[in-house]
Amino acid sequence: MFLSLGKRLLWSIHCVGFLACSSDCVAQDTPNKTVIEMTEGERLALVADLQLALDNAMVGRNFFSEVPLPVRAEVSLDPATNLVVINVDERLGPEALSGEFDDFDSHITNALWILLERIDGVTGIDFRFGEFDADHWPANRRLSSPVTC
Repeated sequence: MFLSLGKRLLWSIHCVGFLACSSDCVAQDTPNKTVIEMTEGERLALVADLQLALDNAMVGRNFFSEVPLPVRAEVSLDPATNLVVINVDERLGPEALSGEFDDFDSHITNALWILLERIDGVTGIDFRFGEFDADHWPANRRLSSPVTC
């Protein structure tokens, strides 16, 4: 009458595997879209998924030795450039060219990669620092070579 524990476990694993495979097949039928081609609902859903993945990647992590407080970050999409924009605390601006920020960038990019693949032709992540780019801080401005005549 009743299935043994081993048979129930095997049946459960089989069902979970089947559901996982079938949901992947259904998801692959939908073609990827650029940000501008997405509906407002699709953009909102993607931003919510990206924000959740970003928050999970950052929770409990201290990436910057000079920044003791947790780092805040907010995700948005830029339809004009097809970029994912991550706006982090302005206090990280001076750290934008540091090795610590490179580690942070790699960690976040890896955490979001599977979601970034849902955007057709995505060109990457644009990190902003309190709505400013890294060049806003004089320490981050690259010196151009002097022009000689």
